[in-house]
Parts: sequence; structure tokens; C-alpha cells
Amino acid sequence: MRVQKRGKIYIIAGEFNVERGSYTISAENVVNKEFRISRGKVKFSGDTTMNAELDLEATHTAIADETGEQIPIVARITGSMEKPLVELTSPGRNIQGADLLSYLLFGRPAYQVQ
Repeated sequence: MRVQKRGKIYIIAGEFNVERGSYTISAENVVNKEFRISRGKVKFSGDTTMNAELDLEATHTAIADETGEQIPIVARITGSMEKPLVELTSPGRNIQGADLLSYLLFGRPAYQVQ
């Protein structure tokens, strides 16, 4: 990782690996969900935008309201810091993205949310 300062502008080039940590996703401070980062990489290209490329994976366990079932939700975050792309999956399960998001936010599949 290289950091240079040109006047008031910082230029960062290089990448670093994220081996562990946590990240809380908050929606208007009504919904707060903590994800555990399992692996990741953040890469800075050396330009003045500091818009790093992302490749992260983090896990949260949602609890289904009606059954108490634990549903592992894996978020794969790619893209850039300015335009991140998030893909949700649940290992070993056939649950669609909309339902995973609904379990994450409400504890139930999308068709049960009114």
C-alpha cells in the first residue's frame, strides 16, 4: 500500500486483505444487523477519487420469526466504494434474494410481509 499527499489530495495505491471484522448494516436506525466479515480485499487504483474496488464476504444469521430457524445469510460485496454490488445467498439452501433480504429485515419470507 502506498499513500502520497499532493497538496490537500491523498493518493492511495495498492490493496489490503481483510481477514476478519464486523460490519453493521443500519436502515434509518430502525433495523441494525451485524455481519461478520470472513474474507475480503480492498484495492485502491492510485487515482485521486479513492474509489476502491471491493471484494468482501460477510455472514449474518437471521432467525425466522415463526419457527426460530437459523438462516445463514452470506453477503458478497463487489464493485466499488461508490457503487457497491451486494449479492445475498444462503449456503445449502434454495432461498431467493428477495426472501433473504426479507428474512434479514423482518424475520420472514417476502410473501409474508404486508
